[in-house]
Amino acid sequence: MVKQAGTPSGNTAGSTIDYSFVVTNTGNVTLTAVGVIDPQVGAVSCPVTTLAPNASTTCTATYPLTQADVDAGQVVNTATASGTPPVGAPVSGTDTVTTTIDQAPAVSLLKQAGAPSGNTAGSTIVYSFVVTNTGNVTLDPVSVDDPLAGPVTCPVTTLAPTTSTTCTATYTLTQADVDSGQVDNTATTTGTPPAGPGVTSTSSTSTAITATPGIALVKSGTARGDRAGDEVDYSFVVTNTGNVTLDPVSVDDPLVGAVTCPAGPLVPDASTTCTGSYTLTQADVDAGHVPNTATASGTPPVGAAVTAEGSYDLPIAPGPYLSLVKQATPPATVAVGSIVEYTFTVTNTGNVTLDPISVDDPLAGPVDCPVTSLAGGASTTCTATYALTQDDIDAGAVTNTAAASGTPPTGAAVTGTDTVTTPLAQVPAINLTKTASVTSGLMVGDMVEYTFVVTNTGNVTLAGIGVTDPMLGAVTCPVTTLAPGESTTCTAPAYTVTRADSRRGRITNTATAAASFCGTGDCVVVDSVATAVVTTRPSIVDDGSGGSGNLAYTGFGGTTAALFGAGILATGVLLLVAGRRRRQKD
Repeated sequence: MVKQAGTPSGNTAGSTIDYSFVVTNTGNVTLTAVGVIDPQVGAVSCPVTTLAPNASTTCTATYPLTQADVDAGQVVNTATASGTPPVGAPVSGTDTVTTTIDQAPAVSLLKQAGAPSGNTAGSTIVYSFVVTNTGNVTLDPVSVDDPLAGPVTCPVTTLAPTTSTTCTATYTLTQADVDSGQVDNTATTTGTPPAGPGVTSTSSTSTAITATPGIALVKSGTARGDRAGDEVDYSFVVTNTGNVTLDPVSVDDPLVGAVTCPAGPLVPDASTTCTGSYTLTQADVDAGHVPNTATASGTPPVGAAVTAEGSYDLPIAPGPYLSLVKQATPPATVAVGSIVEYTFTVTNTGNVTLDPISVDDPLAGPVDCPVTSLAGGASTTCTATYALTQDDIDAGAVTNTAAASGTPPTGAAVTGTDTVTTPLAQVPAINLTKTASVTSGLMVGDMVEYTFVVTNTGNVTLAGIGVTDPMLGAVTCPVTTLAPGESTTCTAPAYTVTRADSRRGRITNTATAAASFCGTGDCVVVDSVATAVVTTRPSIVDDGSGGSGNLAYTGFGGTTAALFGAGILATGVLLLVAGRRRRQKD
């Protein structure tokens, strides 16, 4: 059998191929039931089914292309012819034919832009991308790239020929988009065919953004004073109320003159503060206010500048005012009677003359002021002194309030007060002096009396005065509170000289005085240590057994002598043993 394929009717799925099958009986017997089997093509039509030897017949069949055939680029087909001889098994013959299918991959893109959600930065545009497979082979995958919109979402990524999918992306407007008045955008779709390079298509859109430039001005002013010659600081808050950038922005104020605005563009919803200054005239003060109107201007990217006016009426409130600043200079030494020097700076902070002026300080007493009349803005310094008390030092500070008063030409007097607290250094300290009634020559059994003089050497009152003496025991103090510089003498029971004191030749005794001070913070304990030394002399013989005799004490008792004799005896024994050993060696 010889199989032949005709030219495909097309190169898309559904196109057909006409096949012919020439079946020849190449044997020497007649074949019956002649037919052709083609699993791919299906039914094959043969005009005759009986062939004599050397006879032929041509069978035919038609095959519709599938998409898989087109994607493969060819159709490979094998058919088998068979016939039955008079005797024996059927005979057969096969043949294969390959038909090439022309592949023409192609893709198209249609990009569309929805209406912007608004005309300001931050508004969004929803883009749709209709991707269509316009070729004859399957594209897998297909994708869309939009550098402006960012990630593009496609519901499917495989497209058969003639099918489409709609992808989407959302883009957020920038201020640059709004300023330019439009958004131009180009996207590219790419599809990958079964073989060969990918195919692409582009599509562009241009979306208009409506520009609505606008500007607003709020003017305000603050006077540095209410007298002629004082400066008024004006601020001009310019706000971009439109949807496009304004550049430049300026303010014009005929009254103020030069107005300074920060350089640079002003984006929508943003504000900038411009500044200017004005010097009050006497006419302004007399009128009690300064009315003023300024004009702000801003230039949009396209079109004429936009303007807005802002007015402000600055009130000027004539009136008398007085201030007092009190300062204290503490003494170099903090003690009762030390002098604190006070200064009182009285300032006429109003715009009318005050006459007279005075300062009252209940603590310091009379206050001396060099002048009694002050013009507006003028000052004078008054003085007074105060002598410290012990209560002040114990409190750790002196707090004092003074009041200044000034009488304007009309109306009630005006006043000013100030309080100053002067810290005082608190130095708690104590000193102990210990003395003995007899300082030398004491013998066993003699009595000695000690006295303890405790003095407050600090500058604050001390409480809880007490003395401890481990040797004497209880020490009695007549008072337990001492003001600075005060002293108290404490006493203890007389002390009897012991045999141990006599042996040592002296009695050394140490006592400690302590007191507490509780000021503005935690309590503080201060102390002082004093030592008294009394010499003793031997008075009896000590035999080592605790007895006594009437001889002068030599320092050797019976026990000491016995130990000394035993030592000499032991030394002699050792020398005797050593001599014998030397003789034995000789």
